[in-house]
Amino acid sequence: MVRAIDHAASSVQWRVDELKKPPTTVSHKPPRTLNNARTPVDAICELTDPATGESDRLVLGAPCRTEYVGVPTDMWMPTNAEMIPVFGNERFLQVKTYQRAGMGIPLWPPGSGMQPERMFVRRDDTFDESHVRLVEVDAEPLPTPGHIVDAIHEGRRLVCHATLELAGLQVRLDFPVKTINVNERDGEYQIDTGPILVPFEPRGEAGLITTVQMAFAASNSFDYVELLVRVPTDATNGVLVHHYTEVVKAAWKAEYLALPWPPAQPTTKRPG
Repeated sequence: MVRAIDHAASSVQWRVDELKKPPTTVSHKPPRTLNNARTPVDAICELTDPATGESDRLVLGAPCRTEYVGVPTDMWMPTNAEMIPVFGNERFLQVKTYQRAGMGIPLWPPGSGMQPERMFVRRDDTFDESHVRLVEVDAEPLPTPGHIVDAIHEGRRLVCHATLELAGLQVRLDFPVKTINVNERDGEYQIDTGPILVPFEPRGEAGLITTVQMAFAASNSFDYVELLVRVPTDATNGVLVHHYTEVVKAAWKAEYLALPWPPAQPTTKRPG
């Protein structure tokens, strides 16, 4: 057995308390002065710059839609967006996706400028508290395609650990295998799963977190992957949307693990 993260039992959580710290990432006046938000963990990406030794662990949270929290009705924001949180060791990336690429709405309070699609802030400057809770469990290695096929037919949940080099960075991926195809007749498997995080964007002043973009991974071997990266894509007549269309082929070293069943339960206590 080896230790592995149970993503379904893990979560990211952040606390905004206006009485302690003014919010910096919101686009409307919050109806309440306090809010704690939590979402499950979709994937983890650890980046290391071999030239400098700089590293960061980036945790991708599950998406939500923009909303007014604490109101009796009309909870959905009229100019609605998908919101995806990414937690680095020190920084936070808020990704908002509207019906067209390049859209945005003003930040609150008025005069704070436009809210960018990809907004980078320091966690300590933005949140009263923020937590990444990763639940570890004993997992069973699956060293061959046959072991992977058998685990799927047994109803086991799988995770993938993979290392690769991309965009000049060393990358370690840790993600649940959500979608997989298996064929016991020919002893084959193929994952088609995501979203995950991979380095793809130009590096900005906020560090390694600025390089990541969401992607899906397709692979049917332990040493090769095809990434489908989310990029602005021409839908029609020059209208750009964010879509998974850019293919990146790479060598990787992957291992698959089967998690115990039922899912693990977190043991951490409620933050004070």
